Amino acid sequence: MGIFISFIIILFLLTSLIIGLMPYTGRKGIEFGVNIPENEDTHLRLAKWRKLYFLINLILGSLFSWGIVLLMKVVNLTQSKDYLSIYILVGMMTIILISSLTYLAIRKKIMKMKNNLFKEDRNKKEKEIVIESNYRNSEIGVPNFILLLSNGIIILTTALITLLYYDQIPSRFPTHWGINFTADRFVDKSFLTTFAVIGIQILLAFIFYLSNYSLIQAKQLLNHTDPSQSSFQNKAYRLAWSRFTLIVSILTQLLLSSVQFTSIIFFDTNISYFIYGIILFTLIILIYTISLTLKYGQSGSRFKKNKSMNKSQFETAYYDDDRYWKLGIVYYNPKDPSIWIEKRFGIGTTTNMARWQSWVIILIITLFCLLPLFFL
Repeated sequence: MGIFISFIIILFLLTSLIIGLMPYTGRKGIEFGVNIPENEDTHLRLAKWRKLYFLINLILGSLFSWGIVLLMKVVNLTQSKDYLSIYILVGMMTIILISSLTYLAIRKKIMKMKNNLFKEDRNKKEKEIVIESNYRNSEIGVPNFILLLSNGIIILTTALITLLYYDQIPSRFPTHWGINFTADRFVDKSFLTTFAVIGIQILLAFIFYLSNYSLIQAKQLLNHTDPSQSSFQNKAYRLAWSRFTLIVSILTQLLLSSVQFTSIIFFDTNISYFIYGIILFTLIILIYTISLTLKYGQSGSRFKKNKSMNKSQFETAYYDDDRYWKLGIVYYNPKDPSIWIEKRFGIGTTTNMARWQSWVIILIITLFCLLPLFFL
């Protein structure tokens, strides 16, 4: 129990830390989803608002972390499972809600500041967009076939072992274990329940593929003040997160295979080692995420290494897309043929909601996520 409580405390702290660091990891010239002239990035008010957002999230994580210690003092062990589940859900939702409201409040202040201080500058010149003509010719991500092949081997191996052991699987087998390491949920044996975890693995392989594909295909956005450096940073950023996606996909598939084998083969053994493995897996992913975020930032803006490039490879256009970012989060631009685009706030990519392909992608993901509910 002590290890599990410690894990939840660390989970709250790391989650709030990741969210709180978002303003410090964004592209230069963009603050809380708003384009701000780059020579104003160090403006005292912007620095104050970044710090405020970070502190609010860190305080929230700390409060919920210590709150769980108090909760354990007023409930007994038999009640703790249900209380913990509710507490974690409410805690995470509260952190996300308050963070979102804080983001919107600060964004509103930055929009007002921009309108008051930079109106003349904005009217004189639109924002420059730089494009590298041979950008796609270099390595900017792990090839998708490697991701699908590695995931496919694990899934196929799991399916074959399950099929070989199918006759030895009991009529009822466990699918969930409590914090005291004992099975507390069982299902009747059937083809669908036996292979449900493998169905989830296939779903996740598709999601990982889509995530990696979006990293590679997202619209190129370079800094016009130093396009060669920006291009090098952006490629390094995409390659690093693409490798992250590959590693996480493999670890996740191996974890789910362990879940499958624990349920149908090793169901009558002590599974404490397995619970510890899940905790370790989660911590590794969170720490890995934080380290990449701090090292690269969004688009590689924090990556400091330099590399000289031929400036003739770059073309400059003039384009102001502030009006196409709703609340600085949702991108809706009917004039832009791009489907994938880098986020303005946070790390990663998002879709152009003005493209019908984006809605198809969302529909497919939603259907895939709901599909396992019909089998369990």
